[in-house]
Amino acid sequence: MTWTGEIKTNRSRRVKKVFGPDFSSYIPAGIYICYEYTVEAYPPEDNSIIYKSVVDNACGFMPKATSKENIQRGTRAIEYGNSYILRTLCYEIICRSDGATPSKPLFIPCRPEDVVLKYKPIKIAE
Repeated sequence: MTWTGEIKTNRSRRVKKVFGPDFSSYIPAGIYICYEYTVEAYPPEDNSIIYKSVVDNACGFMPKATSKENIQRGTRAIEYGNSYILRTLCYEIICRSDGATPSKPLFIPCRPEDVVLKYKPIKIAE
C-alpha cells in the first residue's frame, strides 16, 4: 500500500558519507559531502495492525537494519512505542571529498519530495 497521510522530511546537516559499490548505479564509489534526508510517516496507534517493510523502487533507500544488508530501495517499518514509523532515505550530493561539485543538483535515488512511502499492513485477529 502507498501511504497517503502526512509525511515529514528532515534534512541533516552536512555529513561525510562513503558510497560504496552498492551505489554504483546512482553515483561512482567514493567519499562525498552530502545532506541526508529522512522521510517519515507516523501511522496512528492501532494495536490491531502490524506494519511491515516493503522493497519498492518508488521509495528512497531503505534504512539498513544491519550493516550486512544490501542497499535497496524501499520503506522500513520501525516499531515505535505502540505504533510504527515508516522511513526511507535520500541524499543530496554537495561535493566529492576532492571538492568536485555536481553541475546541477544531484539527489540519489531521488528528490525527497518525490519519495513514495510503501508499507504492508497486517491485520491481527482479535
